[in-house]
Amino acid sequence: MKNPVSKSECSVPICNGQQFLVFPSFKQNEKGVDYVRFIDQQNEEVLYYDKQEWIEDPELVMGCIMATIQNGGKLRDMRKSNNEDIHG
Repeated sequence: MKNPVSKSECSVPICNGQQFLVFPSFKQNEKGVDYVRFIDQQNEEVLYYDKQEWIEDPELVMGCIMATIQNGGKLRDMRKSNNEDIHG
């Protein structure tokens, strides 16, 4: 799904050079960041996590975020598979 960076978001290129980390700007949310997402060069959303997911499983969410920063890729499906293995 195409989901370009909005005017209320910040975008930072990540290590793999193919994707961008996107999050709300300070102006948008002065309390902090309540979601992060990754988009590719075609503005396709690759990964999205909101604060509730961080609350429910912080180690897994942060692991997936760090793996995406390092390696890119569509890791959302991998997270679902891991989550089923861990909690199922």
